[in-house]
Amino acid sequence: MDGTDVAITGVEKLQGDIKLLGIIVFSLWIILFIDHWVFRQRLRRAWGIKPRQTFNPATIILSQLVHNSRQHLFSNSIPLAILGLLTLLPDSRLFWPVTGTITLVDGIGVWYFGKRGEVHFGASGLVMGYFGYVLARGFFQHDTGAVLLAFVVAGFYVGMFKLLVLRKEGISFVSHVSGFVGGLIAAYVISLF
Repeated sequence: MDGTDVAITGVEKLQGDIKLLGIIVFSLWIILFIDHWVFRQRLRRAWGIKPRQTFNPATIILSQLVHNSRQHLFSNSIPLAILGLLTLLPDSRLFWPVTGTITLVDGIGVWYFGKRGEVHFGASGLVMGYFGYVLARGFFQHDTGAVLLAFVVAGFYVGMFKLLVLRKEGISFVSHVSGFVGGLIAAYVISLF
């Protein structure tokens, strides 16, 4: 394999990664419209996490898929695509284990620490998890390029740090923190292998 083959393989990988993230984000929009038009917003109530009520493991995954409104999903779509792509770039094989770890930690964190009587849903915990993963990956793996990327991402998404401490009605502070912690855990665990 010469340098040209490597470049083509790299371009093809990037195209595949972008396609995967596009499918994920597009699927979230389809689910939003189906929930609003067909199910009259019953999916978010059924699939959302209800803290310290009957534990339903399916809602840990399904809660990430439903959103309250177009604005809610739009605010998650762009960072989900960008940070998801940054999670995919170095090694696509790690994407699903990272995503699973974040989703699991976020869901359990929301179920255990979330405000009782509320329903938590949306992909912001996953977004914050990818953010935490991208920030921590370089430090845990002792990779200079990934550390530099972490600083660039931190500078570009400096506002996301506010989401870790912001407590505002209608925004799941617990999901943001739990997702971020899930990203840190995923980066640490992957660095051990």
